[in-house]
Amino acid sequence: MGSSASNARPLLAVGHGSRMPASAAMLRVLIANVAARLPDVDVRLGFIELSDPLLTDVLPQLDDPVVVPLLLSRGTHVFRDLPAEAAAPLGPDPVLTQVLLDRIAEAGIDRATPLVLAGTGSATPEGQQDVLAQAAMLAEHWPAGVTAAFVTAARPTVAEATETLREAHGIDPAVVSYFLAPGLLPDAARAATRPLGDHPAVADLVLARYQQVLPVG
Repeated sequence: MGSSASNARPLLAVGHGSRMPASAAMLRVLIANVAARLPDVDVRLGFIELSDPLLTDVLPQLDDPVVVPLLLSRGTHVFRDLPAEAAAPLGPDPVLTQVLLDRIAEAGIDRATPLVLAGTGSATPEGQQDVLAQAAMLAEHWPAGVTAAFVTAARPTVAEATETLREAHGIDPAVVSYFLAPGLLPDAARAATRPLGDHPAVADLVLARYQQVLPVG
């Protein structure tokens, strides 16, 4: 995707990978949206595991790429699997707050309904803090409240958060997907909203992360 004739540094976007083809398919839509914004840049997609092409195969093909994680928080993969000079993960970010609000509106969720923001979970404190930060940003626009929860590796689980809010409010909360693409873990959240990856603003955010790494001037 994109042109290799430019002197601009290539952009290598890196997703986690999934055994479900629909996951890689949505990230390819995202990267097509990014490539449309950068017609003179070689834009590629690679995966950490489970999907092709792998990051380890794509990285040697590119000359000094800017690596942009298609991840919504810091965590083990950021610290272990990506180059140290990689751009920051996509979240937390105000752009994602608006994307989440758009997804909530698409799903027709009433503003009086408390929300559970369902993220993948992380064994690292930094990863958990990032999801909590995104939940707090969303809560600024959602008076009924937002609780961060995790599908794996951290607590509260989505089920725990849902039950706590149900007992506190007497109504079922709405589970909001905080994932870029479908997959085994995202689908386990049983969210009322769609993943975020094919929203146009997410492509803008990937572009912003790319530009943040480039030298000023």
